[in-house]
Amino acid sequence: MTTVESLTLLDHLRELRERILVSALAILMGTIACYAVYDKIVGILMKPFLNLHGSPTTLYVNSLIEGFATKMHFSIVAGVILTLPVHLYGLIRFVLPGLSSSEKRVLGWALFASLVLSVFSVYMGYFYFIPAAVEILTGSDFVPTGVGVLLNFNQALFYVMNFMLYS
Repeated sequence: MTTVESLTLLDHLRELRERILVSALAILMGTIACYAVYDKIVGILMKPFLNLHGSPTTLYVNSLIEGFATKMHFSIVAGVILTLPVHLYGLIRFVLPGLSSSEKRVLGWALFASLVLSVFSVYMGYFYFIPAAVEILTGSDFVPTGVGVLLNFNQALFYVMNFMLYS
């Protein structure tokens, strides 16, 4: 595109519309991709729940439509997460022409640091914190002896996903 000074308000709005359309298309493609590999992703995310306290665990659905609704909801959310780099790239390319060189440098370092910290937090959450949290929350300290634990598939899936995202 041209320089910032030469763009009119309508030019900015057109560019914003193009970037929003690219992001929407990316979400659609990411959702379709996540839908296609849903079983593999869910298998990975459900590992902390499959062998609680040394015995096999079964996750349950509570309604006829819960399996379908969970698959659709998860595919959309995972598609958005998968395509976050596309959205971030579009946002940066939209804002970058208005920044000074020192602001661009700070933005670059901030993006690099946030990427490293995000990958580290997902790793720590999945391999250390989630298994420990599941063991503690389903253990005898919180669940009395003689009371069974009936885990809901949808809640367990989104617990792991949210835990990794928010950590």
